Amino acid sequence: FATPEPTPAPPAAAPAAAGQVSLNTATFEQLRELGMSVTQTGRVLAYRERQGFRSVDELRTIPGFPDGFIDGIRGRLSV
Repeated sequence: FATPEPTPAPPAAAPAAAGQVSLNTATFEQLRELGMSVTQTGRVLAYRERQGFRSVDELRTIPGFPDGFIDGIRGRLSV
């Protein structure tokens, strides 16, 4: 009998750059680790579900994201 080969796990989404989190693929937990509140995280996920992100600057159009907060995490985000 030949043993069937195990099915490989699907590849994980590759980060855009080392240490960066993609707004289009990040999990709830990854967004929370950036310092986002539960409310902010929910808004990001809802926005992403509706239309996706083409730019990190689109966070500025979501209520509850002060410019200083976005500027502070911008370097850790990608799309």
